[in-house]
Amino acid sequence: MNIQAAAPTSIPPFVLDAVRRASDAELELGRVLPLFMTKLGTDGTDEWSRDLDAFSVQLRLAHAAAINALHVFRSRRAPPEVVAAAYQSLAVLIEQFARRAGLDAVELD
Repeated sequence: MNIQAAAPTSIPPFVLDAVRRASDAELELGRVLPLFMTKLGTDGTDEWSRDLDAFSVQLRLAHAAAINALHVFRSRRAPPEVVAAAYQSLAVLIEQFARRAGLDAVELD
């Protein structure tokens, strides 16, 4: 989806950049997560399972925060920087987990 084409012109470019970064991070997560999932429980520990559970809780909260920030911005009760910060935080969370999941999956091959 072309974010810029679908977005109203009142959304500043730095907000669109933050949303795009989160979207790109989610694409990377989609690439590495299936391989990471195949490794769950293969070493007799639950460390990866706990990591995945913790990440999933954090991801739900970060998504909710980003959506809420966008809603508050659209209702003109918050500056665009709030939205950008929420989507940047979401992106960082996903990027860190995707990087670790990708490394774990490669190390275990």
